[in-house]
Amino acid sequence: MLRSHALNTSSSRAGESKIGCIEAERQVLLNIKKDLRLVWYDVDPLSSWGNEEEKRDCCKWIRVECANISGHVIRLDLSLAVVRYRSVKGQISSSLPELRYLKHLDMSSIFVSKTSIPNNIGNLDRLIYLDLSNNNISGYIPTQIANLSSLQVLDLSSNYDLTVESLEWVSNLSSLTRLDLSGVDLSKAT
Repeated sequence: MLRSHALNTSSSRAGESKIGCIEAERQVLLNIKKDLRLVWYDVDPLSSWGNEEEKRDCCKWIRVECANISGHVIRLDLSLAVVRYRSVKGQISSSLPELRYLKHLDMSSIFVSKTSIPNNIGNLDRLIYLDLSNNNISGYIPTQIANLSSLQVLDLSSNYDLTVESLEWVSNLSSLTRLDLSGVDLSKAT
């Protein structure tokens, strides 16, 4: 069972102990928000994220889901496909892989500015869903992505400055049911 502020499933039952946000993971989420430096037309959809006392529990933040028992962040949805915004001036945070219990990560359509996929992305070995599509990601797909052996969905499509040197890492993703590399430069792939 998941706790999610956005889904209003965080209500407590009699006798059920509530686990709050893990402080180290809250700090990682705040770093992610800072590194993205989003500029919004209307209301910032991450306005529930903060240091103020009433915002301390990241398990109550919009776009974040935590495991009920452990309190670890297991789902992060930063997709801007349905949100009105002006621009993203930041990058994919290098601290993202510190969310070790993450199972679902959607950062599609945030149009980060010429950033690369962090080499330590392979540390997220519990991931089953990873969507970084429709961004401005450049550089090479790191070979450490092969460590994501639980991954079922990988979407890196529409990142026209992203290049693949080798596709050997795909063979390690034995749970993969969907792979989308459309728009990625495969001309150098072996």
